[in-house]
Amino acid sequence: MNRVRIIIAGVAILGAIIVGLIAASLLEPEPQPVATAAAPAPEFIQPPQSDVLVATRELRSGTALTEVDMAWMPMPETLIAPTMIQKKTDPQAIRSNIGKISGQPFSAGEPLRNDRLNVASNGGILASMLKPGMRAYVMALDERIATGGFILPRDIVDVVAIGKWDNSTKGAQIIIKGVKILAIGTKTDSTPNSSDSRARTATLEVTPHEMELLAKLERNSIPLMLSPMALEDGKQSLEERTTSPVIVYQKRPL
Repeated sequence: MNRVRIIIAGVAILGAIIVGLIAASLLEPEPQPVATAAAPAPEFIQPPQSDVLVATRELRSGTALTEVDMAWMPMPETLIAPTMIQKKTDPQAIRSNIGKISGQPFSAGEPLRNDRLNVASNGGILASMLKPGMRAYVMALDERIATGGFILPRDIVDVVAIGKWDNSTKGAQIIIKGVKILAIGTKTDSTPNSSDSRARTATLEVTPHEMELLAKLERNSIPLMLSPMALEDGKQSLEERTTSPVIVYQKRPL
């Protein structure tokens, strides 16, 4: 009898425990979702900038600069070339560049560059456009091989001679490679203009030795023509010629 009572009491106690656990689980508050912090918006980092000197208007080649032609404009330092004029290194650049001549055209807002500004404002346009040690040679264009307005200043060309060579053969030969055109007729800028189609002279930037060679060829009535080069070929040829002038003159036509 006591054994039966013990079993019954145990079952009752176990049942009470189960009921208590169920009641506790029902009364326990539901877990609240953990709030997650919103990801911060990406921060824009302004790259370091410096003021550079720019043209305030379109400047043609040979323009003498005035104060109103120049202004300071901020530019990321990673985009600033060594030849650009910076305010932090030359704060008086506007004043010091007054009167200098632009050796090449500039667009409005384009940074001015030291290597494209010439000091001499009293020596003429061509004199200001020439690099140190170079000469301007005015070459006559034969009517049969005139440019027709397709060759413009700043183009890079090969100078070709046409004649009878020392081996008694006739033909054409490149005399000088990678020559820069300074002017066609009286035109010194590179904007197309139909009025220059009748120009009969081309002004070339050459070394003193090349100038003597061209003068000798023309004096002996040997026709010369200009052969334009592709843009990339012209740049490469001009760079090579600047560091190591190349004259292709293996056969003498004289």
